[in-house]
Order: sequence, then structure tokens, then C-alpha cells
Amino acid sequence: MLNEKIQHLKMRMMKRKISKPTKDFESLEKENSILKKENENLKEEQTNDLSNVNTSKVTKLPKEVTNLRQSPAKFLLKYSRSPHDKFGLGFKKEKKIKEKPNIHCSNYRKFGHRSYDYQKCLKGPSKPSRTNPKGPKKI
Repeated sequence: MLNEKIQHLKMRMMKRKISKPTKDFESLEKENSILKKENENLKEEQTNDLSNVNTSKVTKLPKEVTNLRQSPAKFLLKYSRSPHDKFGLGFKKEKKIKEKPNIHCSNYRKFGHRSYDYQKCLKGPSKPSRTNPKGPKKI
């Protein structure tokens, strides 16, 4: 009888020892499953955020690339082309050069020039000067 009681007590102790790890194991399994679900949700949110960021960057990048390609080309063409070229990237319609009309200047016999263009080169006097008179010197 004493032996049976001892065995019975030992059995209870064993059951308690066994039941405690099983309860711990079950609680850890629950916690693990909760953490897995949370991890999956975070991964989905992260991929959604990345896709939104990537699409906005993808739409902005081609515009930046074209601007970066055109700005040096315009800068180089601005200084390398002649002013009469009316084509290409560097040409702006607002800055067209006005051409003079094809008018004949009777004073200087040049086409495309007007007489007021030559105000520095004045026409000679109407009366000839007496610097080299003909004949002997008069005193």
C-alpha cells in the first residue's frame, strides 16, 4: 500500500512535469503562428509601398533623362551654330533675326542698304574744293 501511494504520487508528479512543457509548447506555437501572420502582413504592406514608390519614380525618371539630354545639346548648339540657322534644338522662334529688305541704295550703289545706314560716311560737298587748283600759283 505504501508502495502504491508512492507510485501514485510519482505518477502525479510526472503528469505535472509532462503537462507543463506541453502547455508551454502550445503557447509558443500560438505565439509563433501570430508572429508568422504579422510577418506576412508586413511583407505585403512593404511590397505595396515599394510598388507605389517605384511607379512614381519610373514616371519621373524618363522626363529627367530627356531634360538632361536636351539641356547640354541646347547649350552646345547655342554657341556652335550660326545665327541664320533656323532649325535644330537651339533655335527659338521668338529670337528670329530680322532681315533687311532688298532695297537699292542710290548713293552708294549697294543692294539691301538704305541711305540712313551710312550716316558716318557722309556724302561729299556739292561744290568741289580748291585744294588743287589748275594753273599757276597766285600770291
